[in-house]
Amino acid sequence: MLDGMSYQKKNLTKRYNAKTPTQAIAALESAKTDLRNININPFEDNSKGEKVKDIVLKQIKEKKPKTKTKDNTHYKRSLELFYYNYIDPIIGHLRLEKVQRKHALQILGSLEDNTKSFKLILNVLMFKIFENEFRARRIDTNPFYELDYGTHKPKEGFDTRLNEPMEDVAKKLYKTTVTFNLSHRLLFMMSIMVARRIGELFQLKLPLSS
Repeated sequence: MLDGMSYQKKNLTKRYNAKTPTQAIAALESAKTDLRNININPFEDNSKGEKVKDIVLKQIKEKKPKTKTKDNTHYKRSLELFYYNYIDPIIGHLRLEKVQRKHALQILGSLEDNTKSFKLILNVLMFKIFENEFRARRIDTNPFYELDYGTHKPKEGFDTRLNEPMEDVAKKLYKTTVTFNLSHRLLFMMSIMVARRIGELFQLKLPLSS
């Protein structure tokens, strides 16, 4: 038993090659470290199946642009940032079959203060992966099936937003960028200062000193 959780008797000789009491104690200490710090059950075969992190990042890397002439580097980078900010901390270390409905709801809950577009990115990244595995009968259910993304509040008219007090505009802009990592925030601020899209800045080849 560890931290109130009971585990069945295990053959330490078979799994850890522990043939003496000293080796057995060392094996148990190693197992306790894994259970407490990495949230992985060392008594299970953790080699089965790819982890969510590997699968999702591979899917992002292989995304093709809608047209052959269009560069989707920025789009894929945005998906990666979204993954690392909201998905990886909760299920990145798990195998697909270990992801449950509660995990999907936890991720959705972390997006509560974000726009509906952020919640739809979650659907774009996760639903198809799990649905394919479910249809292939490699997992029992798709935890991202029929999530409630809530209603989407349309933006106010351009004239209304244009006439907002400068202080309110500044607060909204800061709130938008506060969750970005440093490099993405700098690119965002540069795009505002030079009146260019972030995707255009990504395509710059010359050193900034030029």
